[in-house]
Amino acid sequence: TFFKHSAATLTLVASLPAVAAEKICAIYPHLKDSYWLSVNYGMVSEAKREGVELRVLEAGGYPNKTRQEQQLALC
Repeated sequence: TFFKHSAATLTLVASLPAVAAEKICAIYPHLKDSYWLSVNYGMVSEAKREGVELRVLEAGGYPNKTRQEQQLALC
């Protein structure tokens, strides 16, 4: 198998409280449609619930790969 972790282990890790200093950076190609808006909503909601700092960046569209790469350096 590709993954060597059981579902129980993954559930346990996912349910552990976040350390206050944790930071997450989410880079989206855009926030122009319901898919990416809903992904962002879920990320923001979970970050607030877990007390994690979330930085959201968006590149302005799929063709802007270079901009996404530059944003990755900012994270």
